[in-house]
Amino acid sequence: MRVVIAIDKFKGTLTARQAADAIAEGLQDASGGRMALEIERVPMADGGDGSMATIRRYLSAQEVECRAHNPLGREIPASYLLYREAPEGPLCAFIEMARVSGLVLLEESERNPLQTSSMGLGELILDASRRGAREIYVSIGGSATNDAGTGMLQALGYTFPDASGSPLEPMCGAALEQVAAIIPPQGESPLQGAHINVICDVTNPLLGPDGEGNGAFCLHCGGRRRRFRLCRETGSGSGRRSGICPRCPFGRRDDKRLEFLCKDYWP
Repeated sequence: MRVVIAIDKFKGTLTARQAADAIAEGLQDASGGRMALEIERVPMADGGDGSMATIRRYLSAQEVECRAHNPLGREIPASYLLYREAPEGPLCAFIEMARVSGLVLLEESERNPLQTSSMGLGELILDASRRGAREIYVSIGGSATNDAGTGMLQALGYTFPDASGSPLEPMCGAALEQVAAIIPPQGESPLQGAHINVICDVTNPLLGPDGEGNGAFCLHCGGRRRRFRLCRETGSGSGRRSGICPRCPFGRRDDKRLEFLCKDYWP
């Protein structure tokens, strides 16, 4: 019997590979040698932690190392993938947000979406663009931030002044209610020519009762219930899909996480 084990991680306990190995071991033990099993392990990912490692299993990619800032502004080593889907095709980048702006980078006591920023994600996008990537895939699961993508945009040259005209730095969830204007970078966009593909299986709108800006993901991103009200008041939903928007000087397309992996990379 042929068995395909296609499984995602068990968040906080097992990686996708470890989970697949445990299931394979259980199947072998249960069969007791009475049945010949051909077991294929296919680690999967949902766009959160471990997505880059999973994608790398299925394509020939170069891991690029650089420096970026974690959700609390500490400089850390970071990395992403560069590859070509076809020999003559455009250079592509795959960036896992969780590796630079994720919950896994913070201690439990540090997880406060009012204080965290997605700036590190913007730094990786900018680095990939400067290295020639023209199709940039960004998986946005596992985030520790609720800054509506403003930290990311800040790294790309946008400024967010308050009512007095003073730039808000760094942008974070709590700073959103102070934003009086959004000023794009002057001159040519640093991402001119790059196309952003957002890997996301969340369909919540930014606004409305189920919106990201109504605190729908505040608790998921590390918020406590006492902070939930302020997340709603500031409109500090996850919002990366809104930060990476059609009005920015680069394109955007949403892909469902699992479908993206299965359609494009699962052999």
